[in-house]
Amino acid sequence: MLLALLAVLAAADAGTDIAPPDVNEFVARVNRPVALTAPGMDRVRVRANQPYGPGDERHRFDAYLPAQTKTRAPVVLLVHGGLSDDVPFRPKDWGIYRSWGRLLAASGFVAIAFNHRLGFPDPRLDQANQDVAAMLETVRTQAKALQADPQRIALVAFSAGGPLLTPFLREPAPGVRCLAGFYPFLDLRPSKIHQQFLDAAALARHSPAAQLRNPTAQAMPFFLARAGQDAIPDILPGIDAFVAESLAAGTPLTLLNHPRAPHGFDPDPDSRTHEVLVGFLAFLRTHLQPA
Repeated sequence: MLLALLAVLAAADAGTDIAPPDVNEFVARVNRPVALTAPGMDRVRVRANQPYGPGDERHRFDAYLPAQTKTRAPVVLLVHGGLSDDVPFRPKDWGIYRSWGRLLAASGFVAIAFNHRLGFPDPRLDQANQDVAAMLETVRTQAKALQADPQRIALVAFSAGGPLLTPFLREPAPGVRCLAGFYPFLDLRPSKIHQQFLDAAALARHSPAAQLRNPTAQAMPFFLARAGQDAIPDILPGIDAFVAESLAAGTPLTLLNHPRAPHGFDPDPDSRTHEVLVGFLAFLRTHLQPA
């Protein structure tokens, strides 16, 4: 979610030396809980450290299940951002994703927090896309054990995870009903960091903004949370390009702008953050209700 403290990119673009982030600061930041609670978060059932895909330590997930349900619940996949290989511990174990999992499960969803291979600075997008597909397949094959409805799935991507939503705008995927992005990269074509690793064709292929003329994109509900004070280079131009293209293409976009918020604002306890988070849950309930 925090792009492995990608705020240092501004210095990187200037060619300056960057000291590695302080481990204690990193841990404190990623362990801040999401700034919204719901009754029953303490009663959520957790199936921790489950294998998916290849099943190695890089391919593990935690499932957060509602405390009680008589029917199968819709599924929300939490797609983290890019990481360097030396982070102290992987995203599914961060406090922010644990709190997201409990919030969503207490709100009636099966939440899946999973590790994948999206990297930094090399994004390794093809590998990460394979992992997202493998995680979806695991949700489908284990739907009964997870008490999940594989016909009602949402993916929500954070930060550099935004490009991993691209395949679902390009062509239909079984059960995927809606998509969401929190302060995400949505257009890689102007992104200097991505230009170092991808050619022009690949930048377009992995950019959600480049897909919005497709019929699948024009039918896919999309929730977008924009951080108005985002300091990560090239994120805001990409988001704004996505919004402009979405309006031109007539796609079903729900945009909530948090004009004063920095990147990674979901733990910040202010009224607009609360409004964005409540709006996001309402969006999920609307688009993941039974057919």
